[in-house]
This record gives sequence, C-alpha cells and structure tokens, in this order.
Amino acid sequence: MNGLQEGNVDDDPTTTTIKNTTTNWIVPSRSPESSAWSNAEFGSRSHGSQLELGLLHHSKMNGSSSPPSSCPSNPMNTSIEMSVPIHAHQDEEAFPSSQGDENTLKHSLQKGSSVKKEASHHHHSSKYSSSIKTLLLHAVESIPSSLITVMNVLVIFFLLQSLITIGTTFFILFFEGSTLSDNAELVAHQDRFQKLIRNLYDFVIPAEIVTSSLHNQVLSFIEEPSSHNSWARLLSTTSVYDRQLSFMYFGDGNNQVTMLRQINGVSNIMVPCHAHPQSKSLNAVQDVITKDFDLTFSQNCPKSHLKYNVSSDGVILIEQGVANVQLDLNVSSKYWFTSVANNFPQISSEVPKRQKYTAWSDVFLFNGALSIYVSLLVRDSTNNFVGVAALEYSLSDLQVLLCNLVATSGGAILVLDREDRILGACALLSDFSFTELSSTMIQTFPKDFSNNTLFESIFKLMNDEETHSSNQSVTFSDALYPEPQLKGMIHNFIYSISEFSMNNLRVKVIVITEHTGFLSIMINSRVSSLVILFLVVGLGIVFLMIVLKGITYPFQRLRQTMENILKLDHSLSIPVHTECLLGDVRRMQSYVETFRNVLFYFSLFCPELIVKHILASSSNQSNIKAGVNDQIIPTKSQYMTILVLELKNFCDLQQRIGMDMFCRVLNSFISELTSSIHSNEGFVFDLSVKNNLKIMALWNDSTKPIENHELRAAATAIEMQTIMADKIEHIKQEFNCPCVEIDYKTVIATGMVFLACTGTTTSRVSFSCFGESVAVCDVLLEHCRSGEVLLCQNVFVKVAEMFLCHYLRTVPIFTMKQEKRDVVMYSLKKYLKESSAYEQHVASKLLQLRDRRRELDIAEVSTDTLYKSLCKELQNLGHEVNADND
Repeated sequence: MNGLQEGNVDDDPTTTTIKNTTTNWIVPSRSPESSAWSNAEFGSRSHGSQLELGLLHHSKMNGSSSPPSSCPSNPMNTSIEMSVPIHAHQDEEAFPSSQGDENTLKHSLQKGSSVKKEASHHHHSSKYSSSIKTLLLHAVESIPSSLITVMNVLVIFFLLQSLITIGTTFFILFFEGSTLSDNAELVAHQDRFQKLIRNLYDFVIPAEIVTSSLHNQVLSFIEEPSSHNSWARLLSTTSVYDRQLSFMYFGDGNNQVTMLRQINGVSNIMVPCHAHPQSKSLNAVQDVITKDFDLTFSQNCPKSHLKYNVSSDGVILIEQGVANVQLDLNVSSKYWFTSVANNFPQISSEVPKRQKYTAWSDVFLFNGALSIYVSLLVRDSTNNFVGVAALEYSLSDLQVLLCNLVATSGGAILVLDREDRILGACALLSDFSFTELSSTMIQTFPKDFSNNTLFESIFKLMNDEETHSSNQSVTFSDALYPEPQLKGMIHNFIYSISEFSMNNLRVKVIVITEHTGFLSIMINSRVSSLVILFLVVGLGIVFLMIVLKGITYPFQRLRQTMENILKLDHSLSIPVHTECLLGDVRRMQSYVETFRNVLFYFSLFCPELIVKHILASSSNQSNIKAGVNDQIIPTKSQYMTILVLELKNFCDLQQRIGMDMFCRVLNSFISELTSSIHSNEGFVFDLSVKNNLKIMALWNDSTKPIENHELRAAATAIEMQTIMADKIEHIKQEFNCPCVEIDYKTVIATGMVFLACTGTTTSRVSFSCFGESVAVCDVLLEHCRSGEVLLCQNVFVKVAEMFLCHYLRTVPIFTMKQEKRDVVMYSLKKYLKESSAYEQHVASKLLQLRDRRRELDIAEVSTDTLYKSLCKELQNLGHEVNADND
C-alpha cells in the first residue's frame, strides 16, 4: 500500500505526469492539525483494474465537477499524490480528470462493472452502511477545526441538557398544571375574600366601640344627659377610639346641636353659645378644664356656636382660645336624628330603657361626598327622650381601603347595602377598571356601575339565591374566618358573595378574581420559575462568554493603550491577554475616567486656551508625520493687555489663623479674583504662590480676540480692588485681627507680548511670557503702593475718557536693545460717572447677579461680594442703597 506523498510542485516533476492507469492531481495540503486524513493510506495501486484518483472525495465535497489542473506557484503549498482503488460500488463517483484519459477511464469502468456484477450479492448488505460512513466522513471533514474546541463541545452539551430539562419540566407540568392552577387560584381567591372581611370588620367595629362608650358614659357619669357642655367633653374623649369618622353629633329636642369635626388629623368641637355676663374669660382660666367650667357660656354670643380645638388624645385645648362660628344645622331635618326621634315611642316600648339602641342609615350624598350615619338613642333615667348622638363616616375612606386591596393583585371588590346601593367599589380587570365613585349621584349595582355581562350575571345569581334560598346573613363578630355563602366561576372569573349584618347595618360583599389559566400559573410557580430562570441565566452566560470573547478583543487593546497613556509609555506594541472578559470593560472605564481627571487637572495648571490648543495640535497627524513643527505650541507675538495682581505680607495672618484656615482663606481670595477675570473675558495666564500671591491675566489672545481689551482689564482691576478691600475687612472682623495688614497692588500694561514654550521633552515644559510689556509690569509693581492700581501710557490713552486717572511719575528704563525709554505711570481711581462705560459696568454686574440668583440663598445675598460691590458703586452714583437689607 502506498502512503501519502507530499512534496513541492516545482521540486517533483512526476507529480504533473499522467500515467496509463493513474491520474495525479496537485492540491494544497492541509495542516497536520486540521486534516484527519493527512497520514492515512487510501489504497494500493492496481495493475489494470484500479484507477488512482487524487483527493476524489475532497473534490466531490467541494462541489467541483473536475479537479484543478494546476496549483498556485506558492513555495509554501505542497502537493499530494493519492492512489484510491475504485470498487464496484464507486463507479458513480468516479470521473476523469482530463480529456486525454477518457479511453483509459472507459476501459477501467468496464472492468469495474464486470466486477460489480460478480460481487453484487456480496456487497449488497454493506452498501448502505458504506454510504453512511462516507456521509459522516464528509460531514466531519467539512467542520472547521477552529469550532472543535472544548468550550464549544461543552456549550453544545449544555444546550442539549437544557432542552431536555425544559422539555421534561413542561411535560410534567402539562399533566399537573391544571390541578395546580385551579388550587392556587382558589386559595388566592379565598385569601382575598377573608382579608377583605377582616378589613371591613376593622372598619366597622370602631363605631360599635364608640357608641357603646357613649351609652355607658351617659348611664353612669352624666347627671344631665341633655347638657351640651357634658356632651362636648364626652365627644372629644371618645373620638380617639375611631380616627376614621368624619363628624360626631349630639342633637336634643330643642334643635340644638354639638358637633365634633375631624379633618386631616385636625379636630375641633363646636358647642352652642349661651350668653352669660358673669362667665369667666379664657384669660383667667387655667390650662386644665375644671368641673365647674362650662364650655357653652360666654360673655356675649355674636354667633351661634363656640369653637374649641381638640388635641390628638381627646383633650379640649382651651388655652388656644375660642372662636365664634355660625353653624346653620337644622337637627329636625337630619335623617340621623329623625330616624330615631320619630320612631321613639315604638323603640321605647321594644327596647328596655338601659339597653343601647343604634341604627345605621342609608347612603346619602352631601357636598359632593358619600357618607353614612350610625345613630344612638339618648334617654334619661326615666326613659324619656333626650336626643340623638350620631357618628358620620365618609365612604371615601372605604373606597381607599378597597382600592388598596385591589391594587396589590387585581380583581374587583364591591360592598353594597341592603338596597344594592354601592358603598364602595374598585375593579382592576382585563376589560374593566373602576377606582372612584360618582360625586353627583348614589350608584346602584349593577345599572349605575357597569353594563358588563359579568356584573349582570352576578346580579342575577344574587337575586336567584335570595329567592330560592333561606340563607341568613351572619354578624361581623362571627366573620373573622368566613366562608362565602355563594361562590363559583362564570366567564373565566371566580366570584364569592356573602351578606353580613351589625344591628340594622346589612352589607353585601362581592369579590371577583380572574382565572389566569395554566400557563400563567406555571410561570408564576416558584419551582418552574426558578428552573427557567436558572436555564435562561446559564444559557445567557455561556452565550455572552462566546460572543464577548471576540467583542472584547479591541477593548483589551484600548485598555492597554489607556494604561500606556497614564504611564507615559510611548510603546506602540500592545500585548493582548485573552483571559480577560468583562473585566476589561470595567477597567477601561476606570482608566478613561482617570485620564479625564488628568486632563481636567492639567487644565488647572495650564490655561484652558493652551490645553485646547495642545489637544488640537496633537490630533493633527499630518503635521506630526510631515515634521512641520516639533513644538506643540509655536512661538508667537501679539498685541495683548497684561494685568498683574500681587498680594503679600500675609505671614502675620498665617501665624494667627493657622495653616489650614489660611489655605481656605487664600483659596477664597483666588476663587473670587479669578472669577472676576473670567467674567470680564480674560484668562488667568499664571498663578504663583510662594512668598506672595501673584496672579497674571491676559486679554486679546489670538485664539480669543477681544475688542477694547484695555477697558476690560481696567474694569477688572477696579473690581478686584473692591474685592480685596472687602475680603480683608471681613477677615479682620471674623478672626479678630484688626492690626494685621495685607498689601495688595495691581498694574496694567499693554503692548507686544511673546508667548513660547520653554523646556524640552526630557524635562518639565512651561508656557512663558516675554517682552517689554512684561518688563513694564515689573517696573510698575516696584513703584506701586498698597491698594493702588497703576497703568502705563498705552493703557491710559485707551481708558482716559471712561476712567478717572491721575498722572503719577515718569521712570526711565532700558529696553532689550539697551535703548533708554521713559515709562509714564498713571494711577487708576474709579469710573467717570458720566461715561457710558460705567453704565455698562453696572448693567453687567446686574446681569451677573441675576445669573447667580439660583446659586445664592436669600439669606446669603447681603454677604455676597458681588452684591456688596454693586451696592457701593450705586452709592457712588448718588443712590440711597442699604447693602444690609434685601
């Protein structure tokens, strides 16, 4: 048998020859790692019955009808010569490689056909298995070797396992899901029903407690049951038992009423006013109400009632005063009074005199709100009629309670009275929602509630149940763990209906929940949701690991680039480590943020205009490649205005207040001075703090030209002088150091200025300022006194018409060319009041103060430096301004 033969096409001339019985094709060989057949033996040569075909199956796989006739002349390509025996079952796959071999191929095929006829029965059983092997071999060979990795095999295994698990889970839940769904819905519905009944019990039972307390107090402690003074104290005391009630009343047979009102947690009581000239005034009464003090007495009664405030614990606060109010309330026309008073003879005969009698009213609408009463009969010891006490409840509280229960898990809850009037209702269903009751009418179920067929069907069921059933309502005291009297399912909705009573209060409760179905219950099931969540998270993690591994490769390079930038490493070769995934993104974000902070602090050490110029120059790759200029910022000369402020002699202050506080004070100086420069369109060129503080500002840079920059500098100087004076005076007062003297002086010069970078790339680079104007500033500083602003001749010519300036002296200096030159000095005093520049200055200050109105608190305005300087300048104009008042 011949093995695999490899060789270079140019080195082995026999690889391109055509033999009598074989055909040799030259193709590029695969690498040993990616070829499963590179070292395999495919067959032996035959003397006449076999045909050698190179890479026959490979050519068939690639869909080529004929093998390539030549090979690219690449020295790295290798040729493969293969000898494949053609058996009887392979004649359909064999084809000639060239026209010259046609006769030889026909002769061989004829021999192969005869062999096939002789051994057809022998090979019939193995024909299909051989075909399957061939297909599998082709499929394996067609898979790229890069996909056959441990990670990909694990992913495929995990996917198959996940599909099996999910399928099994759904298969099991498919049979058990229906029962599980029904049981879960019934349990949830029953829990909702019981929770509602308990909440209604807690809503209604306080009324029973209050009425019982009132009844017992009247029987035991009140000597005169008709006394409104006693009833005022009694109502205020018992109101603490029920915070849900809105009003409490006591009305007697004389059409007089005492009323307690609770609104938003604030309580007050109103009692009838009885004029009594000898009654004590409130000023003479102590904070505690004595037994002899009558709340109804007053020296005069301009209105019908006296109003007192009531504390949260039921105490009448007479020390807060009393108010006269007009309460137009006709007791004889109120239902809570007439329902008991008109039926007193019958009630008196049926109810023993010491037994409590209460009655609940129907729903009524008053002032756009639905309410309900509970009335208490008040009798004396001889069983005579005294009056009626009543509690009024707003149904809006019940509505809020029902909507809170519905908002948690949907459904619908309705509470009806005996006449099917709606006391409270809230619904949150898929096809119907209702959260508020009407404020103009009393609604009746179901015609005023909804025309939905669901509610009409439930109403019909309720009527049929009342007609054919003798079920009696149960009391609220027996309803802590109730079972619904009527329950079932209709239109894919589960309903429960019950009727409860307390005295003559009868309510019907309807609870409706939606039938969610099997799929929803399965998804909401804790076990299935955890399984699905685990599978989804697992699949997502594996998918992200595969996808992000390729996506994060450029992120890795970018991260390393940012590291090199932060380390000032100029290397271009960046090694990439493949073991990092999502950590690269987080680290890259951190490095970018650090780099941003570096640029920010760099802009603080260097003027902002220069930083922007550096970044713009660094991004211009064409100039860098062409080598036009090796300096980031080229030397330039331009006509500019220079302002220099020098602050010194602050050693005494430093010793007095300490280094930490001194740094804060110095930063306060720098902050306000630089803000003044920026607000006048200048920029801080240099800031030095050594033995003294020196600030140098420039105007009219080529990147930011400014018209009348000399006027801007002069306005800044006057403003800075005001700031310094105010700050120094404030420091003396704050730290109690009136003897400390701090010298400050300011000079301004205009002329040609040279700007250039000094330093090299191996040392620290600085941006420096040169020229005669800088030298003039130094001369002006030498002759400037504390608190003074000096100008040169060029600045004076530009600002003389708008500022008051005095000639000071002339000093000779020598230029760089050793030429003598006179420097004329002027002292800048203040604005000329008649100049337009001063008006513009005041207007700009007002605009600045308006822009800062959101940053300043109203209490901080009077101490603001800008505000105080503006007030001082307005005083100089002759206006009366008080800087201490708003």
